[in-house]
Amino acid sequence: MTLPRKSLLNALGWSAAGQIFAVFIRLAGIVVLARLLTPHDYGVFSLALLSINLSADLVRGGFSRALIQLKDVAPAHISASFCASITMALILALATAGASSGLAGFFDAPQLAQAIPAIAIVIFLEGASSTSRALLQRRTQFRFQSLVDSVSLVLGNYLISISLAYMGFGYWSLVAGQVGNALLALILLYSRVRHPIAAGFSLAAFGEVFKFSGSFMLSIVANYFARSGDNIVVGKVLGVSEVGVYGRAFNLFSIPVNTLGQAASTALFPDLARKREDLASLRATYLRALSVSAALMMPAGVMLSLCAQSMVVSVLGDEWVAVGLPLAILGVSLFPRFAYKVTESVAVASGAVLKSAVRQIVYCMLVLAGAFVGARLGIAGVAAGVSFAIVIFYFLSARLANQVSGASWSEFVRAHASGFWLSCLLAAAGLPLSFAMRELSPWLQFIGLTGAGTLAAGAAILVSPRLFLGMEMLKVLQRLPGRVRRRLPRSFTIKLQD
Repeated sequence: MTLPRKSLLNALGWSAAGQIFAVFIRLAGIVVLARLLTPHDYGVFSLALLSINLSADLVRGGFSRALIQLKDVAPAHISASFCASITMALILALATAGASSGLAGFFDAPQLAQAIPAIAIVIFLEGASSTSRALLQRRTQFRFQSLVDSVSLVLGNYLISISLAYMGFGYWSLVAGQVGNALLALILLYSRVRHPIAAGFSLAAFGEVFKFSGSFMLSIVANYFARSGDNIVVGKVLGVSEVGVYGRAFNLFSIPVNTLGQAASTALFPDLARKREDLASLRATYLRALSVSAALMMPAGVMLSLCAQSMVVSVLGDEWVAVGLPLAILGVSLFPRFAYKVTESVAVASGAVLKSAVRQIVYCMLVLAGAFVGARLGIAGVAAGVSFAIVIFYFLSARLANQVSGASWSEFVRAHASGFWLSCLLAAAGLPLSFAMRELSPWLQFIGLTGAGTLAAGAAILVSPRLFLGMEMLKVLQRLPGRVRRRLPRSFTIKLQD
């Protein structure tokens, strides 16, 4: 059974609302912590987090992911998924803690010998909560999931991190915040979804869970190195403080991608999985998601590149000025980085898990090669190499998504049209303005560029909403609550067909 379009949009709405709230919380947290901590503190924390992320990703999305994909889920499947996840989490947490001295030597960062065992607790907590999270997603209870993510981020992460940073605990404040986040999320998730823990382990049920999860785990491993290969190269070749600078740039770049992209992926995946035998519905949902993504994220990438330098100095302070250039370069690949979450969701939901994993391996190799070659030019070179890898992977991923959904390349290109034209307009208006304002203070540059970009985009959309927003985005706007919809310009009105 497929979700009605209204239900899917409602799911997307709640998921996006929670993630948009998380964007503002993360930005506020970054601003406050940047004034309390140094690039070296962030470098140590980034390398510690890098050391556990693969294990955390495996236990978070490995066995439990099958609970979303399976057509019928019995208590035996839930028990098998939980037992496998918690066992793997415990083994990986202990193994990561045991490898801390070796990792500290590899990165020439002695602080990691103490930081990694502490943050490895997160691996076990993620494994314990993964089954509840997957069942919540299967039931499309995105409202509560968004609430959990927001509350654990504010109370479990930033409240702890900022308090300890203010008291002078340095990178330990970030480690404690990460553990607090995972612990509070576990408590909230299990309080809502009390699944069976030991309902009798069934090898047959485990076999069904592993049948899907095995290939998906290969994809997770490849995706980890694709996402983290650049930080590994920076940490090994350029040093701990440079990891802190590059990590801030990539983190700012990733906030809209990881939050909004995760919202789209989380809401879309269950619906796409149900539609995999209905090719026409699958293709329509895929192209609709791409069109909306392009309308939002292509212009956002242009504005990020234009405003990066002035935004960093204004918001984070002069100590972080080196973040500006790599952030501006990464902004070019903002849309591909966001959109490949859509294309990968289509591929995996259609059952092409192994093919998706192979492409993730290719992406991993591209990122490592781009980062290593770019490292000769410093952090900016790494950003350029990684951006190139992201663009190439997006087209590889789109090729697979087009194949499994039956979409043509011409349909794929048309889905990008509105975002492309609005991006061209913003670039044409913003580049001369940024050059003219280069002698002004960073604050004035930032306010001037964002204000001019907002006015230019707003005027263009009012004049020709179908050209600069696209039909799919207009359809989304037409499904807003009546009170909000009535305030939209009349030119935004279109006839909907359910």
